[in-house]
Amino acid sequence: MEKCKSNRRWTCPCKQNANGLGTDEKSVRILIAGIEKITPDTEDFGEVSGSLALNSTAAVCEALRFILDNKTERISDIGGLSYDSAYFRACEVYPKLSESEIKNHQDLQNEINWQLEKTK
Repeated sequence: MEKCKSNRRWTCPCKQNANGLGTDEKSVRILIAGIEKITPDTEDFGEVSGSLALNSTAAVCEALRFILDNKTERISDIGGLSYDSAYFRACEVYPKLSESEIKNHQDLQNEINWQLEKTK
């Protein structure tokens, strides 16, 4: 296999994703559009399931947009979506807890600690 001679990290024409698309800007934009097209409407699911599905697709799109523009706030946004998902899930699993108890619950503390560890 020939080694890529491109010096551009994200636009190497020899790299392809599982869909057979390259990592050039046009291909990444096609991926984003495809994901947005299949993003579920939260009305079609239960409150928590819909939010989790929406957060998942939003996180993937933000990661792809980061490839295009290298804006670090996209990584922060992904962290926010991850925290929100953990929060929604905790609310579903522990419906009798108050908002304060949910925010201090070990599940959410684990999420915060995991994000802090990964961003060191």
